[in-house]
Amino acid sequence: MSEEFPEWCPKNFWNGVRISPEFPIVAKIPGEHNENYLFFIGFGYNSQIELVSYYCNESSLELMREQILTEYDEIPEYFVAVYEVAGFDRASSKVNMKYFKEINKDMYKQYNPSESIK
Repeated sequence: MSEEFPEWCPKNFWNGVRISPEFPIVAKIPGEHNENYLFFIGFGYNSQIELVSYYCNESSLELMREQILTEYDEIPEYFVAVYEVAGFDRASSKVNMKYFKEINKDMYKQYNPSESIK
């Protein structure tokens, strides 16, 4: 980085500033009674805002679609995805999908809570 700083900027402004990655999760899962749940799970403010923005942007949705279609024949109805969001101080520089997996629509048929309580 250049040693030239604007007059108003302290010389040590960038000292100690670190890019910190976060790994938020997005999951679309089936409910027990044919309802859908969509979760945006972020551990910090930065990742939460960035993921919602990512899912609301047409160009990023197209990129996500292309990435998913390299592994699947069609976009799965239910899924879990893990992203890497890198940035600092509520300013993100990138969002990358790190993991994507289809969730079985019948996931609740293998578990019935009422049967486990006796």
